[in-house]
Amino acid sequence: MTTLRAYDAQQIQRTLGSIELMWPGRRGEIQGQPLHPGLRSRWFESVGMFSALFVRIAFALLLAGALSIGAFAFSPWWLAPVAAAVLLNVRIALSMSDRTAGDVLFAALLIPAEIFTWIRMSQFVRAWSLFLSRERGDRAAAQNDPAAHAGRHRSRSRRRSR
Repeated sequence: MTTLRAYDAQQIQRTLGSIELMWPGRRGEIQGQPLHPGLRSRWFESVGMFSALFVRIAFALLLAGALSIGAFAFSPWWLAPVAAAVLLNVRIALSMSDRTAGDVLFAALLIPAEIFTWIRMSQFVRAWSLFLSRERGDRAAAQNDPAAHAGRHRSRSRRRSR
Protein backbone atom coordinates (compact mmCIF):
# COMPACT_ATOMS: atom_id res chain seq x y z
CA MET A 1 0.00 0.00 0.00
CA THR A 2 1.51 3.25 -1.09
CA THR A 3 -1.07 5.65 0.36
CA LEU A 4 -3.10 5.86 3.54
CA ARG A 5 -6.27 5.86 1.43
CA ALA A 6 -5.37 2.54 -0.21
CA TYR A 7 -4.30 1.03 3.13
CA ASP A 8 -7.55 2.26 4.68
CA ALA A 9 -9.72 0.65 1.98
CA GLN A 10 -7.73 -2.59 2.14
CA GLN A 11 -8.04 -2.85 5.93
CA ILE A 12 -11.78 -2.12 5.86
CA GLN A 13 -12.22 -4.84 3.23
CA ARG A 14 -10.15 -7.29 5.29
CA THR A 15 -11.99 -6.52 8.52
CA LEU A 16 -15.39 -6.66 6.83
CA GLY A 17 -14.53 -10.04 5.33
CA SER A 18 -13.52 -11.43 8.71
CA ILE A 19 -16.70 -10.06 10.33
CA GLU A 20 -18.81 -11.74 7.63
CA LEU A 21 -17.02 -15.03 8.24
CA MET A 22 -17.68 -14.80 11.98
CA TRP A 23 -21.39 -14.11 11.49
CA PRO A 24 -23.41 -17.13 10.31
CA GLY A 25 -25.60 -16.83 7.25
CA ARG A 26 -24.64 -13.29 6.22
CA ARG A 27 -22.84 -14.20 2.99
CA GLY A 28 -25.86 -15.67 1.27
CA GLU A 29 -25.10 -19.29 0.49
CA ILE A 30 -22.38 -19.68 3.13
CA GLN A 31 -23.85 -20.76 6.45
CA GLY A 32 -20.89 -19.59 8.49
CA GLN A 33 -19.15 -21.26 11.40
CA PRO A 34 -18.61 -18.56 14.02
CA LEU A 35 -16.96 -20.94 16.49
CA HIS A 36 -14.51 -22.44 13.99
CA PRO A 37 -10.98 -22.61 15.49
CA GLY A 38 -9.59 -20.75 12.46
CA LEU A 39 -11.67 -17.69 13.38
CA ARG A 40 -10.36 -17.51 16.94
CA SER A 41 -7.78 -14.85 16.07
CA ARG A 42 -10.49 -12.78 14.34
CA TRP A 43 -12.67 -12.90 17.47
CA PHE A 44 -9.70 -11.88 19.63
CA GLU A 45 -8.96 -9.00 17.25
CA SER A 46 -12.58 -7.84 17.40
CA VAL A 47 -12.73 -7.99 21.19
CA GLY A 48 -9.37 -6.21 21.41
CA MET A 49 -10.46 -3.40 19.10
CA PHE A 50 -13.78 -2.94 20.90
CA SER A 51 -12.00 -2.80 24.26
CA ALA A 52 -9.33 -0.39 22.98
CA LEU A 53 -12.03 1.91 21.62
CA PHE A 54 -14.05 1.70 24.84
CA VAL A 55 -11.03 2.43 27.05
CA ARG A 56 -9.98 5.48 25.03
CA ILE A 57 -13.46 6.94 24.86
CA ALA A 58 -14.13 6.24 28.55
CA PHE A 59 -10.81 7.86 29.50
CA ALA A 60 -11.62 10.99 27.48
CA LEU A 61 -15.10 11.24 29.01
CA LEU A 62 -13.83 10.69 32.56
CA LEU A 63 -11.02 13.20 32.07
CA ALA A 64 -13.45 15.78 30.66
CA GLY A 65 -15.85 15.17 33.55
CA ALA A 66 -13.12 15.47 36.17
CA LEU A 67 -11.77 18.65 34.60
CA SER A 68 -15.23 20.18 34.36
CA ILE A 69 -15.89 19.85 38.09
CA GLY A 70 -12.33 20.56 39.20
CA ALA A 71 -11.75 17.06 40.56
CA PHE A 72 -8.70 16.17 38.45
CA ALA A 73 -5.68 15.06 40.47
CA PHE A 74 -2.69 13.68 38.56
CA SER A 75 -1.06 10.50 39.85
CA PRO A 76 2.29 9.18 38.58
CA TRP A 77 0.82 5.67 38.60
CA TRP A 78 -1.15 6.59 35.50
CA LEU A 79 2.11 6.59 33.54
CA ALA A 80 2.78 2.90 34.29
CA PRO A 81 0.51 1.50 31.50
CA VAL A 82 1.88 4.06 29.06
CA ALA A 83 5.47 3.09 29.89
CA ALA A 84 4.59 -0.60 29.60
CA ALA A 85 3.04 -0.02 26.16
CA VAL A 86 6.10 1.88 24.94
CA LEU A 87 8.46 -0.82 26.25
CA LEU A 88 6.39 -3.53 24.56
CA ASN A 89 6.41 -1.60 21.27
CA VAL A 90 10.20 -1.16 21.46
CA ARG A 91 10.67 -4.85 22.28
CA ILE A 92 8.57 -5.83 19.25
CA ALA A 93 10.47 -3.36 17.02
CA LEU A 94 13.82 -4.74 18.18
CA SER A 95 12.68 -8.30 17.41
CA MET A 96 12.01 -7.44 13.75
CA SER A 97 14.62 -8.83 11.36
CA ASP A 98 14.79 -5.93 8.89
CA ARG A 99 14.17 -3.08 11.30
CA THR A 100 15.33 0.45 10.66
CA ALA A 101 16.03 3.27 13.07
CA GLY A 102 12.64 4.71 12.07
CA ASP A 103 10.91 1.52 13.24
CA VAL A 104 12.50 1.75 16.68
CA LEU A 105 11.82 5.48 16.90
CA PHE A 106 8.18 4.93 15.94
CA ALA A 107 7.91 2.33 18.72
CA ALA A 108 9.64 4.50 21.30
CA LEU A 109 7.44 7.54 20.70
CA LEU A 110 3.91 7.28 22.03
CA ILE A 111 2.14 9.70 19.67
CA PRO A 112 2.76 7.93 16.30
CA ALA A 113 1.64 4.59 17.70
CA GLU A 114 -1.47 6.17 19.22
CA ILE A 115 -2.33 7.87 15.92
CA PHE A 116 -1.97 4.51 14.14
CA THR A 117 -4.21 2.89 16.77
CA TRP A 118 -6.90 5.53 16.19
CA ILE A 119 -6.66 4.92 12.43
CA ARG A 120 -7.11 1.17 12.99
CA MET A 121 -10.03 1.74 15.34
CA SER A 122 -11.74 4.01 12.79
CA GLN A 123 -11.31 1.33 10.13
CA PHE A 124 -12.78 -1.23 12.50
CA VAL A 125 -15.81 0.95 13.30
CA ARG A 126 -16.40 1.67 9.61
CA ALA A 127 -16.20 -2.04 8.74
CA TRP A 128 -18.75 -2.88 11.44
CA SER A 129 -21.03 -0.06 10.28
CA LEU A 130 -20.86 -1.37 6.70
CA PHE A 131 -21.63 -4.86 7.95
CA LEU A 132 -24.57 -3.76 10.09
CA SER A 133 -25.99 -1.50 7.35
CA ARG A 134 -25.66 -4.34 4.81
CA GLU A 135 -24.26 -1.83 2.34
CA ARG A 136 -22.67 -3.47 -0.65
CA GLY A 137 -20.28 -1.88 -3.07
CA ASP A 138 -16.98 -2.39 -4.80
CA ARG A 139 -14.58 -1.89 -1.91
CA ALA A 140 -11.76 -3.50 -3.87
CA ALA A 141 -12.01 -0.62 -6.36
CA ALA A 142 -11.96 1.82 -3.44
CA GLN A 143 -8.35 0.83 -2.79
CA ASN A 144 -7.36 2.47 -6.07
CA ASP A 145 -10.13 5.02 -6.54
CA PRO A 146 -12.26 5.85 -3.48
CA ALA A 147 -14.44 8.15 -5.57
CA ALA A 148 -15.69 5.14 -7.54
CA HIS A 149 -17.19 3.60 -4.42
CA ALA A 150 -18.62 6.88 -3.10
CA GLY A 151 -19.98 8.02 -6.45
CA ARG A 152 -21.75 4.75 -7.02
CA HIS A 153 -23.87 5.23 -3.91
CA ARG A 154 -24.55 8.89 -4.64
CA SER A 155 -26.11 8.00 -7.98
CA ARG A 156 -28.37 5.44 -6.30
CA SER A 157 -29.62 8.01 -3.82
CA ARG A 158 -30.40 10.42 -6.67
CA ARG A 159 -32.47 7.76 -8.43
CA ARG A 160 -34.48 7.10 -5.27
CA SER A 161 -35.30 10.79 -4.73
CA ARG A 162 -36.89 11.17 -8.19
